[in-house]
Amino acid sequence: MATRVLFVAGLLMLLAAPRAAAQYLDPGAGSVVVQVIIAGVVGLAAVLKFYWTKIVAVFSRTNSQLPKQ
Repeated sequence: MATRVLFVAGLLMLLAAPRAAAQYLDPGAGSVVVQVIIAGVVGLAAVLKFYWTKIVAVFSRTNSQLPKQ
């Protein structure tokens, strides 16, 4: 019952919202985008640093690790 009331209330709020909204991107929005890109690059670098030995081990095999024929 409570979930139905919340669903109906949410639906009514969506229907009551204005259709057109004014969009404005201030200079700070571009700064946030740059920060997100930099954070992604730094995060990727950190993951590569932590798992580099495992990544290299997958792609490099020595003769002793090759299957015997």
